[in-house]
Amino acid sequence: MGLFFILNLSYILHMENNFTKNFENTVKTSYSEFGKEGKELKNWGIAKYKGKPIEFYSDPTFIKEYFSDPILDHLKEKKIDPSKTLELVDFGGGDGVLISTLLKQLKDEDYNNIHGLNIDYTLKNLEKMKQSFTGEDKINMVQADITELPIKNNSVDIATSRHVIQYFGKKDQIQFLRNIFDSLKSESFFAMKWPGANNPEQSQILTDFYAKTFAICTGESSEKVAENKYFTSYQEVEKIVKDIGFKIINSGKCSAELGITAEGFFDRFNLTDEQKKDIKNIFENFYEQYKDHSDVFEMTKDENDTIYIIQHHNYMHLEKGPKFNFVEIEEKQFNYDDQGFVEFGSVAMSLLEQQAQYASRYADDLDNDYPNLGEGLNIKGGCDNYRDMKIHKDDIVEFVKKVREYKENR
Repeated sequence: MGLFFILNLSYILHMENNFTKNFENTVKTSYSEFGKEGKELKNWGIAKYKGKPIEFYSDPTFIKEYFSDPILDHLKEKKIDPSKTLELVDFGGGDGVLISTLLKQLKDEDYNNIHGLNIDYTLKNLEKMKQSFTGEDKINMVQADITELPIKNNSVDIATSRHVIQYFGKKDQIQFLRNIFDSLKSESFFAMKWPGANNPEQSQILTDFYAKTFAICTGESSEKVAENKYFTSYQEVEKIVKDIGFKIINSGKCSAELGITAEGFFDRFNLTDEQKKDIKNIFENFYEQYKDHSDVFEMTKDENDTIYIIQHHNYMHLEKGPKFNFVEIEEKQFNYDDQGFVEFGSVAMSLLEQQAQYASRYADDLDNDYPNLGEGLNIKGGCDNYRDMKIHKDDIVEFVKKVREYKENR
């Protein structure tokens, strides 16, 4: 049964994001077209992968390694019948190049009943997708702001997101990932990849670099760009997803290597000669600042004096935990002291699958970004000294239940 395309123009959510609108208006083409300008590393969309240049956004082998294969591993581990109907959503999928490749590769493994949905903010990306695919593709599409999703909670079997999170500021990145978590069914799978940084210090440098260059491309101030585009480090995303309640199955740095150049910007954006000159100057300034500090920010120059930022992408494969049977809490064995208290960290890891430093924020009112779910419960200590926190055995069920229900209903 083939699904027909749905371009749901009546379902447009919070489309007043003028920054994203201005940014997308300066881009020459969609993801699947990047890499067509040339096959050198300096061209936008070309990466070095296993010693060879690839079209970074559309190469099927690269997509298979970081998306299709992990999804298949999950489906087989959970013993999901290939004939079962499943819902796969690509959050911010652009013109659909990722989701269409995924569905074809999964179909090759006999998963024939996976229905795809591509959610993207930009109408021209979806129009490109509509022109590219046939009615045989089981893909729907909808234009929406993915920080407020047109999807019911607990309805998605497989989720993907590629090169999306950096299009949000810090606060919206958290909301974006929370919404994906809420949309997923229990024990479902989420694969994401993003152009982040090795550490928070590098995040600030990357964000500053792109704020300056994208400000030239869009006409926005660099402060406005930095507010709306943050290049999150692995450590920062790890903290967010664990705090939300995801379980990390696998993660790391992608093996592909991109070379970001001024020439690459010329491939991607509609620019005047003056804008091109200004962008080249930014590359020169950053190169002079960091050429001897590759441990902080990796830049290089080739024999033709082309300056490259060597940029890697991070990836994470995540699972939304199963619905919890609270009766099982009483069957857990903890080491209680003479007064009936147990280390808070052991409860957090065993029952909430979170480290104490994250779960402890729900136990008191010291962190204004978290509800105080420990009020009235017998808990010693607070999140400011989480290593020494303890919780009484009579209050474990109540605390865990409150945290789980809060996350489910958020």
